[in-house]
Amino acid sequence: MAPNPKPSSGKRAAPAQSDEGRAALTIDQVSAALSCSVPTVYRLISDGHLTTFLIGRKRYASPRALHACVERLEQLGSVLPSQSGGNNRTGPGKNSEAQA
Repeated sequence: MAPNPKPSSGKRAAPAQSDEGRAALTIDQVSAALSCSVPTVYRLISDGHLTTFLIGRKRYASPRALHACVERLEQLGSVLPSQSGGNNRTGPGKNSEAQA
């Protein structure tokens, strides 16, 4: 006997789109597109590398702004340093004040 199909919840799945087809990307989508963490995306925003806008209380970036951010970082040839200072090469650790 075949299993009964799940009853529909009334919601349709959104069609898959590339980032190019979207007018705006959420922070989670930007994070996925860049293969980085959400805190790193917010760091790009606060450092002025990624331009975003708000609709209500939700923050978005346009695909054009995302591409401009990537191009800007490529031109700088820089690596964003770790905010946490997890090792000696990226900055102070949690005991840096005690050592100074």
